[in-house]
Amino acid sequence: MVSSYHKVLDRLEEHGSRFSRKGDTSSMAQCPAHDDNNPSLEITKTDGKTLLKDHGGCDTEAVVAALGLSMADLYDDDKRRGNNHDKPVGRRAMRSTTNRTMTKSTWRRAGAFTFIGQITNTQIYSRAFTDLCSRFHAQVTQRRNVAMGDCPNCGAQSLRLTDVAVPAGQSFTLAHCANCDVADLYKAMATADADLRARVSCADTHLVIYDKEDGVRFTYADGVVVHRRADGKGGKWIRREGERADGKHAPYLSDIVRGYLPKRDRVMYVVEGEKDAASLVAAGYAAVSTLGGAKNVAASTDAAKLLETVSGCRVVCVVDDDKQGCAWADALHGLLSPYVGRDIEELRFIQGRDGIHDAGDAVASGRFDFDIVKHEDVMQDAVQDDDTATTPDSGSERGCCRSAEDVVIRKTEWLHEPLIPLDYLTMISGRSGVSKSTLALHYAALATLGRLDGDYAGTPITVGVTAAEDTDDLVKARFEAAGGDVRRLRFIDISTGIGDMQRTPIFPDDLELLTGEIEHAEVKLWIIDPVTAMMNGDANKLTDVRKVLTPLAALAERLHMAIVLITHFNKGGGYASDKVSGSTAWRDAMRSLIIVAQEEREGGEIVMTLDKSSLTGSAHSSWCYSLMTATVEGVTRDGAIEPVTVTKVGPIMPTSKTVNEVINENNAAGLEAGRPQNREIEDWLMDLLADGPMPFKQIAEAGKEEGYTSRQLHNAQQRSSSIESVPDLNHVGRGRPRVWQITNTAQQPE
Repeated sequence: MVSSYHKVLDRLEEHGSRFSRKGDTSSMAQCPAHDDNNPSLEITKTDGKTLLKDHGGCDTEAVVAALGLSMADLYDDDKRRGNNHDKPVGRRAMRSTTNRTMTKSTWRRAGAFTFIGQITNTQIYSRAFTDLCSRFHAQVTQRRNVAMGDCPNCGAQSLRLTDVAVPAGQSFTLAHCANCDVADLYKAMATADADLRARVSCADTHLVIYDKEDGVRFTYADGVVVHRRADGKGGKWIRREGERADGKHAPYLSDIVRGYLPKRDRVMYVVEGEKDAASLVAAGYAAVSTLGGAKNVAASTDAAKLLETVSGCRVVCVVDDDKQGCAWADALHGLLSPYVGRDIEELRFIQGRDGIHDAGDAVASGRFDFDIVKHEDVMQDAVQDDDTATTPDSGSERGCCRSAEDVVIRKTEWLHEPLIPLDYLTMISGRSGVSKSTLALHYAALATLGRLDGDYAGTPITVGVTAAEDTDDLVKARFEAAGGDVRRLRFIDISTGIGDMQRTPIFPDDLELLTGEIEHAEVKLWIIDPVTAMMNGDANKLTDVRKVLTPLAALAERLHMAIVLITHFNKGGGYASDKVSGSTAWRDAMRSLIIVAQEEREGGEIVMTLDKSSLTGSAHSSWCYSLMTATVEGVTRDGAIEPVTVTKVGPIMPTSKTVNEVINENNAAGLEAGRPQNREIEDWLMDLLADGPMPFKQIAEAGKEEGYTSRQLHNAQQRSSSIESVPDLNHVGRGRPRVWQITNTAQQPE
């Protein structure tokens, strides 16, 4: 429990008062009850209580009220607390030099975040900003309100100036040097110019330069005003005026910021502090801020007005990298999380890294380096790691009966209509060698050019590929042959940490490691080929398949992307969709299932059928195409440039023929040609054993991928005069394992 002494220091910091410690039991601070340029409030820690004395004339009751405390808060709840409870709890005491993260019991980092939802920047820089640019020889960049100039401290052209407009014709400038500490930058500015010294205050990694000595006034829609200016010594002075009697206020900029939202990617950023909200808007993002200190946000926020402001949006809360930020995030989580999926589309929390303390630091430096931080998962991890912890009581769960009026009907969005929906899983399935991968890369290539018929028509997107059976260079060659923009192609895998070596991911185990990278790269289409080769479990078991597909489906919805899974067909005839290899869960979990087959006649076309579509009326429609050869530029091992020949998909045209008809025609043709169906497995075994003997365990694993059971394989071997089971002569040790091999007299199939 925090002592009364440190509780007072926390409130002073939240109020914006500068304070300095004189040992462990005494501090001097700016009095929050009056305009105190020179710190006059003395805070003294005694046995079990805290004494306040303002040398500027304010009585103790006025100081306590200004801090939002009561007189009882000046007394410790437990006088027997040890030294561990008397350590400073201010922001700088909470930072870690190795892993700057939020309180470990409730929050943890979970991958990089990319800012999205860019709005039109209407910033017109102020006269004061023009004067600063002239003073520091700064040239305006492509963004009209950002300029780069000469740093007064290091002399390099590394000073970044950002003009930030505030409603009612006010503005201020953020100044950041990539080479200098903020204290050194302030000292250089203050020493060189007395006028600047009166207008500059220090933030974590940047300076705030007000246009006038009077600073700026941030006015809320309900009338409250937050007056902010420099104190002449590098600090900040903040005062609130016109608060409502109930203390509840709408967010800052809530009355105008919704007009900034773009039609696509309606993202609303919520920050702690009016300066940061105005800065994010200047950088081109819709943002609002809450009123009051971090710990008071729940008490000072009008929850209904906040919900009205963010309604229908994807909400991203930008958490300051300090202990107060953690308290602020806890409060926002409590206010907004009950409305996710109803009034708001998504709720996410992010926190800066690598020196980015808050949104102001990001805008000032131009480095939007943020991580996603998660709230409840770590609490579960902590329970598992703590031997003394108890498992949460499952009795907290209860049945519920919800009104349909609370459900929002969302229009389906498409990457390519009617085949590939956004937010869902799509599967392409067919026999080996029937161009499933080439077809997927065909659509991926068109997506990078903005040429798919869907909601991203005209908008090029980034695509990702995870391939277990094809090399990166082969995938790239096929992608180039299809005309794709390779600058928008990403290979998604796992870095081993050994040099530049990568490995194929395993699902669902590695999905969390990939999520942040996928989001950071803004991948909108992810092809996993084949998914059965990358799963942890049995493709024929429903529970194992669900463990893979459920988190993938959740990821597709959360990142508003399309995930295309490649799987194999079983051989033989029958109903086409029943040929999807493995458990029926593969088909059941798909919202779009595309099956592919090729006619076995000479020059036969490839037919694809939309066998299942839960989102459109185009189910059972079919298209046909042929494969064409194309050449791309390749490099030999000795560095010579030579053409490489690959296949690509030709024109795709509608057809009345279905995959169901194709596979059954192929099967019937095989019977008429004197190839009984029961010879199919034997032919497959002959191909498999062509390279030499193989133990049955390995054969069974390969057969499972083709849809063959162990019994079918054994029956085929016993019927065949060309395949024999013999002792493994190379085996050393106990036992007499056997291998299957082609008999010496057998002829291998052509």
